[in-house]
Amino acid sequence: MPNSLRLVFFGSGPFALTALKGLVGANHHIMAVCTREARRAGRGQRRQHSEVAAYSEKQNINVLRCDHPNDSGLLMELAQLDLDVGILADYAHLLPDNILSLPAKGFLNIHPSLLPRWRGAAPIQRAIMAGDDITGISIMQMTSKLDSGPVLMRQEIPIRPSETFGSLMNKLAAQGSQMMLECLRQIDQLKPIKLPDTGSSYAKKIAKNEARIDWTKDANQVDYLVRGLSPSPGAWSHIRGTRIKILATQLEDGKGVSGTFLDDNLLVACKTHAVRILQLQRSGKSAMTAADFLRGFPIKAGEIFDQE
Repeated sequence: MPNSLRLVFFGSGPFALTALKGLVGANHHIMAVCTREARRAGRGQRRQHSEVAAYSEKQNINVLRCDHPNDSGLLMELAQLDLDVGILADYAHLLPDNILSLPAKGFLNIHPSLLPRWRGAAPIQRAIMAGDDITGISIMQMTSKLDSGPVLMRQEIPIRPSETFGSLMNKLAAQGSQMMLECLRQIDQLKPIKLPDTGSSYAKKIAKNEARIDWTKDANQVDYLVRGLSPSPGAWSHIRGTRIKILATQLEDGKGVSGTFLDDNLLVACKTHAVRILQLQRSGKSAMTAADFLRGFPIKAGEIFDQE
Protein backbone atom coordinates (compact mmCIF):
# COMPACT_ATOMS: atom_id res chain seq x y z
CA MET A 1 0.00 0.00 0.00
CA PRO A 2 1.36 3.48 -0.75
CA ASN A 3 2.29 5.65 2.24
CA SER A 4 -0.17 8.33 1.23
CA LEU A 5 -3.74 7.87 -0.01
CA ARG A 6 -5.98 10.16 -2.01
CA LEU A 7 -8.91 10.90 0.31
CA VAL A 8 -12.20 12.75 0.41
CA PHE A 9 -13.48 13.66 3.87
CA PHE A 10 -17.10 14.29 4.91
CA GLY A 11 -17.70 15.95 8.28
CA SER A 12 -18.65 19.17 10.07
CA GLY A 13 -18.28 19.36 13.87
CA PRO A 14 -15.48 19.06 16.45
CA PHE A 15 -15.54 15.25 16.39
CA ALA A 16 -14.90 15.34 12.64
CA LEU A 17 -12.27 18.06 12.98
CA THR A 18 -10.09 15.86 15.19
CA ALA A 19 -10.14 13.11 12.57
CA LEU A 20 -9.34 15.52 9.75
CA LYS A 21 -6.38 16.98 11.62
CA GLY A 22 -5.03 13.46 12.12
CA LEU A 23 -5.28 12.71 8.41
CA VAL A 24 -3.54 15.96 7.49
CA GLY A 25 -0.78 15.23 10.04
CA ALA A 26 -0.25 11.79 8.51
CA ASN A 27 0.39 13.42 5.12
CA HIS A 28 -2.49 11.82 3.28
CA HIS A 29 -3.67 13.71 0.22
CA ILE A 30 -7.00 15.31 1.16
CA MET A 31 -8.42 15.93 -2.30
CA ALA A 32 -11.59 17.58 -0.98
CA VAL A 33 -13.54 18.13 2.21
CA CYS A 34 -17.34 18.05 2.10
CA THR A 35 -19.05 19.86 4.95
CA ARG A 36 -22.33 21.55 5.80
CA GLU A 37 -23.36 24.92 4.46
CA ALA A 38 -22.71 28.00 6.62
CA ARG A 39 -25.54 28.65 9.07
CA ARG A 40 -26.86 31.73 10.80
CA ALA A 41 -26.42 31.53 14.55
CA GLY A 42 -26.04 33.67 17.66
CA ARG A 43 -27.70 36.94 18.59
CA GLY A 44 -26.58 38.69 15.43
CA GLN A 45 -27.56 35.74 13.25
CA ARG A 46 -24.18 35.89 11.53
CA ARG A 47 -23.27 33.19 9.04
CA GLN A 48 -20.99 30.66 10.72
CA HIS A 49 -18.95 28.11 8.79
CA SER A 50 -18.41 24.65 10.20
CA GLU A 51 -15.22 24.05 12.18
CA VAL A 52 -14.12 21.64 9.47
CA ALA A 53 -14.58 24.26 6.75
CA ALA A 54 -12.63 26.92 8.67
CA TYR A 55 -9.71 24.56 9.32
CA SER A 56 -9.68 23.19 5.75
CA GLU A 57 -9.48 26.65 4.23
CA LYS A 58 -6.47 27.48 6.41
CA GLN A 59 -4.86 24.27 5.13
CA ASN A 60 -5.66 25.20 1.51
CA ILE A 61 -7.86 22.13 1.12
CA ASN A 62 -10.65 22.25 -1.43
CA VAL A 63 -13.92 22.74 0.50
CA LEU A 64 -17.26 21.59 -0.93
CA ARG A 65 -20.20 22.88 1.14
CA CYS A 66 -23.19 20.61 0.75
CA ASP A 67 -26.25 19.82 2.86
CA HIS A 68 -27.62 17.54 0.15
CA PRO A 69 -25.18 14.78 -0.86
CA ASN A 70 -27.58 13.66 -3.61
CA ASP A 71 -26.69 16.83 -5.52
CA SER A 72 -25.48 15.92 -9.04
CA GLY A 73 -22.89 18.69 -8.98
CA LEU A 74 -21.20 17.14 -5.94
CA LEU A 75 -21.06 13.75 -7.66
CA MET A 76 -19.44 15.27 -10.74
CA GLU A 77 -16.77 17.05 -8.69
CA LEU A 78 -15.89 13.95 -6.68
CA ALA A 79 -15.81 11.72 -9.75
CA GLN A 80 -12.85 13.70 -11.10
CA LEU A 81 -10.62 13.18 -8.06
CA ASP A 82 -9.38 9.59 -8.58
CA LEU A 83 -10.06 8.71 -4.95
CA ASP A 84 -8.56 5.83 -2.98
CA VAL A 85 -10.71 6.13 0.16
CA GLY A 86 -13.63 8.19 1.42
CA ILE A 87 -13.93 8.98 5.15
CA LEU A 88 -16.96 10.24 7.03
CA ALA A 89 -17.26 11.47 10.62
CA ASP A 90 -20.12 13.47 12.13
CA TYR A 91 -21.68 14.52 8.82
CA ALA A 92 -25.39 13.91 9.68
CA HIS A 93 -26.38 12.75 6.20
CA LEU A 94 -26.47 9.35 4.50
CA LEU A 95 -24.46 9.14 1.29
CA PRO A 96 -26.00 7.68 -1.88
CA ASP A 97 -24.56 4.62 -3.57
CA ASN A 98 -23.20 6.61 -6.51
CA ILE A 99 -20.90 8.54 -4.13
CA LEU A 100 -20.06 5.54 -1.95
CA SER A 101 -18.84 3.64 -5.01
CA LEU A 102 -16.37 6.33 -6.18
CA PRO A 103 -13.29 5.57 -4.01
CA ALA A 104 -11.36 2.47 -5.12
CA LYS A 105 -11.14 1.11 -1.56
CA GLY A 106 -14.57 2.26 -0.42
CA PHE A 107 -15.93 4.67 2.18
CA LEU A 108 -15.17 4.37 5.92
CA ASN A 109 -17.13 5.84 8.82
CA ILE A 110 -15.74 6.72 12.27
CA HIS A 111 -18.73 5.96 14.49
CA PRO A 112 -18.60 6.75 18.24
CA SER A 113 -20.31 3.65 19.63
CA LEU A 114 -19.86 -0.10 19.76
CA LEU A 115 -22.07 -0.98 16.84
CA PRO A 116 -24.73 -2.29 16.53
CA ARG A 117 -25.53 -0.47 19.80
CA TRP A 118 -26.42 3.18 19.27
CA ARG A 119 -26.73 3.50 15.55
CA GLY A 120 -27.77 7.00 14.52
CA ALA A 121 -27.26 10.68 15.19
CA ALA A 122 -26.54 10.96 18.94
CA PRO A 123 -24.64 7.85 20.08
CA ILE A 124 -22.42 9.59 22.66
CA GLN A 125 -25.31 11.39 24.37
CA ARG A 126 -27.54 8.30 24.33
CA ALA A 127 -24.87 6.07 25.86
CA ILE A 128 -24.48 8.41 28.85
CA MET A 129 -28.22 9.07 29.16
CA ALA A 130 -28.86 5.31 29.26
CA GLY A 131 -26.28 4.78 32.01
CA ASP A 132 -23.99 2.61 29.89
CA ASP A 133 -20.68 1.60 31.47
CA ILE A 134 -18.76 1.32 28.20
CA THR A 135 -18.82 2.70 24.69
CA GLY A 136 -16.16 2.95 22.00
CA ILE A 137 -15.33 3.48 18.36
CA SER A 138 -16.34 1.39 15.37
CA ILE A 139 -14.60 1.90 12.03
CA MET A 140 -17.05 0.55 9.49
CA GLN A 141 -17.41 0.18 5.75
CA MET A 142 -20.27 2.40 4.69
CA THR A 143 -23.41 1.35 2.89
CA SER A 144 -26.43 3.45 1.95
CA LYS A 145 -28.24 2.12 5.07
CA LEU A 146 -27.73 3.81 8.43
CA ASP A 147 -24.68 2.48 10.32
CA SER A 148 -25.21 -1.04 9.01
CA GLY A 149 -22.02 -1.88 7.11
CA PRO A 150 -19.39 -4.39 8.26
CA VAL A 151 -16.87 -3.31 10.91
CA LEU A 152 -13.12 -3.19 10.26
CA MET A 153 -12.00 -2.10 13.75
CA ARG A 154 -13.67 -1.76 17.12
CA GLN A 155 -12.29 -0.55 20.46
CA GLU A 156 -13.97 -0.05 23.84
CA ILE A 157 -13.62 2.89 26.22
CA PRO A 158 -15.14 3.10 29.74
CA ILE A 159 -17.75 5.71 30.61
CA ARG A 160 -16.66 7.07 33.97
CA PRO A 161 -19.20 8.23 36.59
CA SER A 162 -18.32 11.90 36.06
CA GLU A 163 -18.17 11.71 32.24
CA THR A 164 -20.09 14.32 30.27
CA PHE A 165 -20.98 14.43 26.60
CA GLY A 166 -18.21 16.98 26.07
CA SER A 167 -15.45 15.06 27.84
CA LEU A 168 -16.43 11.71 26.33
CA MET A 169 -16.68 13.18 22.84
CA ASN A 170 -13.12 14.48 23.10
CA LYS A 171 -11.82 11.07 24.19
CA LEU A 172 -13.70 9.26 21.45
CA ALA A 173 -12.60 11.77 18.81
CA ALA A 174 -8.94 11.22 19.68
CA GLN A 175 -9.42 7.44 19.77
CA GLY A 176 -11.30 7.44 16.47
CA SER A 177 -8.63 9.53 14.76
CA GLN A 178 -5.87 7.13 15.79
CA MET A 179 -7.92 4.10 14.81
CA MET A 180 -8.63 5.54 11.37
CA LEU A 181 -4.94 6.13 10.72
CA GLU A 182 -4.20 2.55 11.71
CA CYS A 183 -7.06 1.33 9.55
CA LEU A 184 -5.66 3.17 6.53
CA ARG A 185 -2.23 1.62 7.15
CA GLN A 186 -3.80 -1.85 7.07
CA ILE A 187 -6.65 -1.25 4.67
CA ASP A 188 -5.68 -4.01 2.25
CA GLN A 189 -5.25 -6.58 5.03
CA LEU A 190 -8.26 -5.95 7.27
CA LYS A 191 -11.19 -8.34 7.05
CA PRO A 192 -14.64 -6.79 7.53
CA ILE A 193 -16.88 -8.38 10.18
CA LYS A 194 -20.63 -8.38 9.64
CA LEU A 195 -22.61 -6.72 12.42
CA PRO A 196 -24.64 -9.12 14.58
CA ASP A 197 -28.42 -9.12 14.30
CA THR A 198 -28.82 -8.75 18.08
CA GLY A 199 -27.95 -5.88 20.41
CA SER A 200 -29.02 -3.12 18.06
CA SER A 201 -30.33 0.21 19.36
CA TYR A 202 -31.06 3.54 17.73
CA ALA A 203 -29.54 6.83 18.94
CA LYS A 204 -32.11 9.29 17.67
CA LYS A 205 -31.35 13.01 17.54
CA ILE A 206 -31.91 14.80 20.85
CA ALA A 207 -35.33 16.47 20.83
CA LYS A 208 -35.77 19.84 22.55
CA ASN A 209 -38.33 18.51 25.03
CA GLU A 210 -35.95 15.75 26.16
CA ALA A 211 -33.58 18.31 27.69
CA ARG A 212 -36.12 19.39 30.30
CA ILE A 213 -35.41 17.71 33.65
CA ASP A 214 -38.14 15.57 35.18
CA TRP A 215 -37.44 15.74 38.91
CA THR A 216 -39.89 12.90 39.58
CA LYS A 217 -37.33 10.48 38.16
CA ASP A 218 -34.64 8.74 40.21
CA ALA A 219 -31.55 10.80 41.03
CA ASN A 220 -29.29 8.64 38.86
CA GLN A 221 -31.55 9.20 35.85
CA VAL A 222 -31.42 12.96 36.39
CA ASP A 223 -27.64 12.76 36.64
CA TYR A 224 -27.42 10.71 33.41
CA LEU A 225 -29.49 13.34 31.59
CA VAL A 226 -27.42 16.25 32.88
CA ARG A 227 -24.12 14.60 31.96
CA GLY A 228 -25.38 13.36 28.60
CA LEU A 229 -26.39 16.87 27.53
CA SER A 230 -23.48 18.84 29.01
CA PRO A 231 -22.24 21.26 27.81
CA SER A 232 -24.68 21.36 24.91
CA PRO A 233 -27.63 21.62 24.56
CA GLY A 234 -27.79 21.44 28.36
CA ALA A 235 -30.47 19.91 30.57
CA TRP A 236 -32.71 22.59 32.02
CA SER A 237 -35.44 23.50 34.47
CA HIS A 238 -37.31 26.67 35.55
CA ILE A 239 -37.30 28.40 38.91
CA ARG A 240 -39.18 31.67 39.57
CA GLY A 241 -39.86 31.72 35.83
CA THR A 242 -36.15 31.73 35.01
CA ARG A 243 -34.73 29.02 32.80
CA ILE A 244 -31.61 27.42 34.25
CA LYS A 245 -29.28 25.06 32.40
CA ILE A 246 -27.76 22.48 34.72
CA LEU A 247 -24.36 21.33 33.51
CA ALA A 248 -22.93 19.22 36.35
CA THR A 249 -24.41 17.31 39.28
CA GLN A 250 -23.39 14.70 41.82
CA LEU A 251 -25.49 12.06 43.54
CA GLU A 252 -26.15 12.46 47.26
CA ASP A 253 -28.49 11.16 49.92
CA GLY A 254 -31.62 13.22 50.47
CA LYS A 255 -35.36 12.89 50.64
CA GLY A 256 -38.21 15.27 49.91
CA VAL A 257 -40.80 16.33 47.37
CA SER A 258 -39.34 15.95 43.90
CA GLY A 259 -37.78 19.17 42.61
CA THR A 260 -37.48 20.73 46.09
CA PHE A 261 -34.22 22.28 47.33
CA LEU A 262 -33.18 20.47 50.50
CA ASP A 263 -30.55 23.00 51.61
CA ASP A 264 -29.17 26.42 50.66
CA ASN A 265 -26.47 24.88 48.43
CA LEU A 266 -28.49 23.44 45.55
CA LEU A 267 -29.25 19.93 46.80
CA VAL A 268 -32.43 18.89 44.97
CA ALA A 269 -34.76 16.02 45.85
CA CYS A 270 -35.65 13.47 43.18
CA LYS A 271 -37.99 10.47 43.26
CA THR A 272 -35.27 8.57 45.09
CA HIS A 273 -32.25 10.27 46.67
CA ALA A 274 -31.05 13.69 45.47
CA VAL A 275 -28.58 15.49 43.23
CA ARG A 276 -26.39 18.42 44.14
CA ILE A 277 -26.01 20.97 41.33
CA LEU A 278 -22.33 21.84 40.81
CA GLN A 279 -22.40 23.94 37.65
CA LEU A 280 -25.25 25.86 36.03
CA GLN A 281 -26.10 28.68 33.67
CA ARG A 282 -28.82 31.32 33.40
CA SER A 283 -30.06 32.43 30.00
CA GLY A 284 -27.70 35.01 28.50
CA LYS A 285 -25.03 34.33 31.15
CA SER A 286 -21.86 32.25 31.20
CA ALA A 287 -21.68 28.88 32.94
CA MET A 288 -20.64 29.21 36.59
CA THR A 289 -20.05 27.21 39.73
CA ALA A 290 -22.83 26.76 42.26
CA ALA A 291 -21.14 29.18 44.69
CA ASP A 292 -20.82 31.93 42.07
CA PHE A 293 -24.39 31.39 40.89
CA LEU A 294 -25.84 31.63 44.40
CA ARG A 295 -24.15 34.98 45.04
CA GLY A 296 -26.28 36.55 42.34
CA PHE A 297 -29.33 34.26 42.49
CA PRO A 298 -29.74 32.86 46.03
CA ILE A 299 -32.00 29.83 46.40
CA LYS A 300 -33.09 28.71 49.85
CA ALA A 301 -34.09 25.34 51.25
CA GLY A 302 -37.78 24.67 50.65
CA GLU A 303 -37.95 26.39 47.27
CA ILE A 304 -39.02 24.21 44.38
CA PHE A 305 -38.41 24.13 40.64
CA ASP A 306 -41.41 25.41 38.70
CA GLN A 307 -43.96 22.75 37.84
CA GLU A 308 -45.46 23.23 34.37
